[in-house]
Amino acid sequence: MTATHKCMWTGQQDSRTIAISLLTVDRVGKPVEKTAYVLPEHEQALRRSNRSFANHGRLFFRVMMILVFTSLLTAILSIFAPVSDDLLLSFMGICLALAGGLFIVFPFASHETIDWLGTRKASLLSRSLGVAIAVVGIVILAYANHLIW
Repeated sequence: MTATHKCMWTGQQDSRTIAISLLTVDRVGKPVEKTAYVLPEHEQALRRSNRSFANHGRLFFRVMMILVFTSLLTAILSIFAPVSDDLLLSFMGICLALAGGLFIVFPFASHETIDWLGTRKASLLSRSLGVAIAVVGIVILAYANHLIW
């Protein structure tokens, strides 16, 4: 009886999966070697996706942290300094739109999401959520500038 493994690209169990070695990074950006199972027809797509993450993962993480901390700092400072609500909402809308754009350009997902859905579906989910986040940011920005409502 042939052992079945979950294909890292499709997220489906299949007896035709092959074991490959991938050089990737852990949650803190430290390089690690990982054994992954993938269907032979998806090996190159998985390797391309892995290279993209290895090349751009740190940039994604840094930009996301800058956006998150800038948003938090702005919210905290607005408590102590008189800032107009429109300016605060505009800034938050811009940060959300940029964060959404970041997920559209770099559709990275967590290790758990990739294990659950597979790399292809996890990337599609990340990109879709990026679009939704960007749209919310644009709506907030438009509202703050009295373009809607």
